[in-house]
Amino acid sequence: MEASTKKVSVPALVAVFAWLLAALLLSGCPFTLSLPREMVNLSTCPDWDVDRVSQEAQTFGLATETATLECALAVLRAATPAPVHQSATVTRVCFMLANRESNNQDRRERLAAEGVRWAEIALAEGTQDTGAVHYYLAVNLGLAVVNHVGLAVKNLGRIAKALKISVALTPSLEQGGPLRVLGLLYLMAPPWPQGIGDGDRAIELLASAVKQHPDHPQNHLFYARALWEVEEEDALDQVEAQLNLTRVSLAHQNWDPVRKDWDLEILELANDAEIVLAPAPGPQK
Repeated sequence: MEASTKKVSVPALVAVFAWLLAALLLSGCPFTLSLPREMVNLSTCPDWDVDRVSQEAQTFGLATETATLECALAVLRAATPAPVHQSATVTRVCFMLANRESNNQDRRERLAAEGVRWAEIALAEGTQDTGAVHYYLAVNLGLAVVNHVGLAVKNLGRIAKALKISVALTPSLEQGGPLRVLGLLYLMAPPWPQGIGDGDRAIELLASAVKQHPDHPQNHLFYARALWEVEEEDALDQVEAQLNLTRVSLAHQNWDPVRKDWDLEILELANDAEIVLAPAPGPQK
């Protein structure tokens, strides 16, 4: 079954792949074929060192302060030799920082491009975190090319390949991150022969993410989106069920920083499918 050609709403944390639509529908976007090399200036943190980063990084998440992430990245930048043993950490920190720069395209692209370079160093030097590094390489690369059609088209195959490796090695990373991002990529991409789009494969990957990691709201949300885009009215009951499950999992306090944005995505899809949802449960403490 071919991937849908309807307009797809892009959830906040995976706006990384909006360029797939831009490459098809837009013209006049900046045309470039290389990633930025200049790094973003960061605040110095004299009381931080690599050991502290190793300890702090275990707790990094959506609620981690940006200043903390900047301190970690500054320390890892300064470490000599390059901290290959921290490879997954540094590429992840670059992505987390880049993903927060929704109002500053230049900073977002430079941070994401830095994440790509760290991933390349790690893979060249023989990282033990191969699956994680490929995942963060893919999502950083997606952010770095989001507004550049030529660069996006050039890197489509590389992003897909990195995600496939991550799915094979670390499918449970970020509660199914490789599964849901690759699934969304298959959903949004144009079908063969123009692209790699595959609606059936998207549904398969996202169904697996939901089954293995039912506590992550985006697994349900992306699965609902795929069902609606690919199967439409035939999957209406499933779409409604997955949207309700999205709201249930989103009620957990861990999702406070993104609850508003993701709830808007839920409501938009419900509106597209003409589904009337029950009131959302309040945050669970």
